[in-house]
Amino acid sequence: MAMTSAFIEGIDLVEAESLKSVTVLMCSEKDPATCHCALLAGHHLHRRGHDVRHILADHMDPELHSTLLEGLMRRHRIDDAGQAVDAQSARAAYQRRD
Repeated sequence: MAMTSAFIEGIDLVEAESLKSVTVLMCSEKDPATCHCALLAGHHLHRRGHDVRHILADHMDPELHSTLLEGLMRRHRIDDAGQAVDAQSARAAYQRRD
């Protein structure tokens, strides 16, 4: 999905708008770790150098996207190179969840 022309055009549009004014993308997920907007759009904007923050239900201060990524890597036992650190984590990463 993230490599489709429609997704890239959407990210480009958000990026262009952010140059004109403060831009906010919102969704209704309580936890950004389970939010497609945070994991897709937020991640791509973060990689392009944008300041991405996530509003958390139980915190006053928004969470930095880099903090979200660090937590996901710890939770799923992924190293800095993006590799699972053990066989169980590797299997879980490719296990289908319906």
